[in-house]
Amino acid sequence: MSLLRQKKEAEVEKLAEKFSKSKAAVFINYKGLKVAEAEKLRRALRAEKGEYKVAKKTLLDVAVKKAGLPVSGIANLEGQIGIVFDYEGETGALKIVDSTIKGGVNALRSV
Repeated sequence: MSLLRQKKEAEVEKLAEKFSKSKAAVFINYKGLKVAEAEKLRRALRAEKGEYKVAKKTLLDVAVKKAGLPVSGIANLEGQIGIVFDYEGETGALKIVDSTIKGGVNALRSV
């Protein structure tokens, strides 16, 4: 097995674990998001026991299936897709994403 395939399988395992332990997840299109804006989002999410992760859509699709969630078609979503995990509540991550969008970060859109 190639090293690249092993890395992809390891990434799928990590993502599936994150999906399994999260109480909620939000897919976002981050095209045009500046690094400083992404870091601000990550800090806000960490403070609320959440996490922002960027991965290939095909890997996200496989990880969702592996976690046993009834979601499909992630690979067919348009744009660059990231995922926001909420490990404590069910709306905390969504509120942070929403306030980030309302705060003027036009590049960020929930999918």
